[in-house]
Amino acid sequence: MTNQLENRCASTANAVRTMSSAMIVCALIAACGPTSEQPMDGSLDSSADASDADGSTQDRPRDAGVGEDSATMVTDAPSAPDAELDATVMVDGGSDGGADSGTNSGADSDADSGADSGADACSPTETLDDNGVDSNCDGAEGIVATSIYVAPGGRSGAAGTPSDPVPTMQEAAVIAGAMASRRVVIVAVSASPYATQGLDELLGLGCVVSGGYEPTARWSRPMGAMTPTSGTRFTPNAMTGLNVRVRGGSGGQLRFAQIDARAGSMTQPHSVALSLENTTGFVLDHVALNAGRGFDGANGADGVRGITVTAPGGSPSPSGVNSCNGSTERRAVPAPAITCASGMPNSLGGRGAFGPLSATNIGNGEAGVGGAAGGLFARALPGRVGEPGAIGVIGSAGTAGPMAPVFNTTSFLVSPASTNGGFGTSGGGGGGGGAAEDGYGSLVAGGAGSNGGCGGAPGVAGQAGGYSVALLVASGTTPTMTRVTLTRALAGRGGNGGRGGDGGNAGAPGAGQTCRAGNGVMVTGARGGQGGVGGQGGGGAGGNGGSSYGVLAFGVAVSVTGVTFMGEVGASSGGTAGAPNGSPGAPGRTGQLAVF
Repeated sequence: MTNQLENRCASTANAVRTMSSAMIVCALIAACGPTSEQPMDGSLDSSADASDADGSTQDRPRDAGVGEDSATMVTDAPSAPDAELDATVMVDGGSDGGADSGTNSGADSDADSGADSGADACSPTETLDDNGVDSNCDGAEGIVATSIYVAPGGRSGAAGTPSDPVPTMQEAAVIAGAMASRRVVIVAVSASPYATQGLDELLGLGCVVSGGYEPTARWSRPMGAMTPTSGTRFTPNAMTGLNVRVRGGSGGQLRFAQIDARAGSMTQPHSVALSLENTTGFVLDHVALNAGRGFDGANGADGVRGITVTAPGGSPSPSGVNSCNGSTERRAVPAPAITCASGMPNSLGGRGAFGPLSATNIGNGEAGVGGAAGGLFARALPGRVGEPGAIGVIGSAGTAGPMAPVFNTTSFLVSPASTNGGFGTSGGGGGGGGAAEDGYGSLVAGGAGSNGGCGGAPGVAGQAGGYSVALLVASGTTPTMTRVTLTRALAGRGGNGGRGGDGGNAGAPGAGQTCRAGNGVMVTGARGGQGGVGGQGGGGAGGNGGSSYGVLAFGVAVSVTGVTFMGEVGASSGGTAGAPNGSPGAPGRTGQLAVF
């Protein structure tokens, strides 16, 4: 083609040697190919001579600097028609400037690629708009030099270019972290959702993550009505189940994407599709955020039974023949105390009465710890038994937690917990047995009261149900949302409170002294009082039901203009109260927007 053009130009020049300068220029223009002329009205006209692949010839407007064959004529012509015309012809600086180069982005390039990409209307800049078209003609949507390309068929360790994309968001995040100039991530559609790992890091770096592209068609987005759900899908990895948490950063954008959160789990009961924490200038455009179901709170465990006392109360010692003197050294004492599960000792029984009688010792048994009176002195056998110990007091009741959630960067979203019940108290110790005379002037000592049983352990509170939240915003500034759909699901129900444990039983009371009376008959003194049963543990409160919100905000007045809310669901129930006295959990709340 070049040789032909040179021959045409040479032959024409020889034929017009005698022409004027103006005529020579016109002849050269006609013979040597198309030029761009500047008409008098200043508009850009093109005298195209290039043919399309089918042989047809079209007049096309050309932009200077784009790879079409073009020439700019700069003239300085006198007004007189016969004046000499000095002309300079400037050729576009392509690979060879010719229409047949095959490497430019004009009509010949379109023929090579098999599709007309609109290169004749190329723009020096490109915006990721709804059209999804490669408007700057660099081979793909986006500015290739500053973008990272992700496709399901990409290669691990790739450069992230249109022809060599990476397969995951994690690998895109590695490139973006190493190259500050690449802050746009172009993501192809995929039959399976991408794992969210790396997406939070990219958005935290301030990247623009834009989905919905077809990598087989110059990375363009299909034309037509775009909806939030027609973009690229993301979901957390099944092994980790992490929510997408963007922690800090400015200017991040998520466009033409859908995030499907996983349902809550035992380790992370809340299902939150996207969490923006202390971000500024964040943009969501054509985005669908779908929360999963909150995890049901676990039921609280029942309290265990209090420790049962096995050691009996003491008896006067020694007992036997000719021992009815009730002396001090033979006084009955209770069994040693034990430490209950509450950490407190159980209540001791009272000591038995002893002799000899005096102004300060009138022969009554000692009261047990807890108030049970000892048996009174009696002039006749067998004496009076000590009073039984009181039953322990029921433990304090568990109460439901407050409904307002709490957010912190360490624990993420926290539902205030309901409280457990309290320990029941130990049963009272039995009173010591009273002394008695045998009728022959000898004193028979009483036995010691038994120690009280330990109180029951408290019932454990039920856990709160997990939240279902499409978008959580904590601190920072309100995100700008355009054509965003937020879908929430049912939150988890609260767990039931546990029942308080029964109190432990008391030990056996000590027997009174046994001895031979003055008439030779064996006699027995009064026994100690029976210790009381430990009190039942308090019931645990039920856990509050989880709440379900489209937007849950902490310290930020979020604007929901441009948002469609879906998933109108009822509130989840709170857990039932644990016996004997726990409080039930409160039902969860539901709504489009909640700000705390």
